[in-house]
Amino acid sequence: MKAAHGYQPIEVAESVPFDKYAAVTVRLPELPGVNPMRGFSRFYPDGPAVAHLVGFVGTASAADYEKDKNPLLITPGFKIGKEGLEKTLEPRLRGTPGGQRVELTSRGKLVRELEPKPDRSGNTVQLTIDAGLQQYAARRMGDQSGALVAMDVSSGDMLAFVSMPAFDPNSFSDGIGRTEWKMLSEDDHIPLLNKVAQGLYPSGSTIKPAMALAFLQQGIDPNRRVHCPGGYQIGNRYFRCDAVHGSMDMHSAIERSCNTYFWATGLITDPRRQPRWSSIWVTARSSTFRSRASASAQCRTRNG
Repeated sequence: MKAAHGYQPIEVAESVPFDKYAAVTVRLPELPGVNPMRGFSRFYPDGPAVAHLVGFVGTASAADYEKDKNPLLITPGFKIGKEGLEKTLEPRLRGTPGGQRVELTSRGKLVRELEPKPDRSGNTVQLTIDAGLQQYAARRMGDQSGALVAMDVSSGDMLAFVSMPAFDPNSFSDGIGRTEWKMLSEDDHIPLLNKVAQGLYPSGSTIKPAMALAFLQQGIDPNRRVHCPGGYQIGNRYFRCDAVHGSMDMHSAIERSCNTYFWATGLITDPRRQPRWSSIWVTARSSTFRSRASASAQCRTRNG
């Protein structure tokens, strides 16, 4: 309080139960300078199912304020996106605050109220996330450690984005306690890690279409055939395929996921030119998602 300047309000309590709020309100004549206020708070009904997708909001830090010096960030009770889509889409979700202009005497006494400045709501954002599929995937994964992404192959829309186990974003928005934070940070399944965007996993056979593109760019005939006897000898080691596929061309090798074809073809191409195509194939991690799940909490706007 001693560090406050002028008439800048200071928040002394939040999430106050209604009975205490009412008790303060009836005693306002005895509490000069106290101004109880009611406002809105973020609530995520799907909880951990959308934690790593939607993220959460929190009070702006000193570093946040230093970025743009927006006085709104130091307004008591105001919160900004801290993780996930809440953070990525913060500029679009945040509205413009209004205000009541007043004329005061040099002693701070009200003379008259001037024309108020209207506020403007933030934008509504729609995602392509299927709320039912998102919840189902999170429920099936439960407390197992893993990541799942479901996409519509015809449109490229993202239908589910799940990282489990996760945390309850409501806990962070309301101010997480020490016990819960300790439990989350010490969990060996790392629920605080967004495994979809930050986890590192072997690509597996999903890399094969990218490798085929690289082969084509280097002049490999897609009709060139390679015999798969169930594996391939490289040096003194025999690498096994998952089946005896017989004669394979590029199309059938992708269709049947024949390792032998890609090992044999990779040996007659330039390996230094493969990573470029692999990186092009990978979907950018910092994507902005559109949505059809308009009934979900993540599709509501946050007013300034």
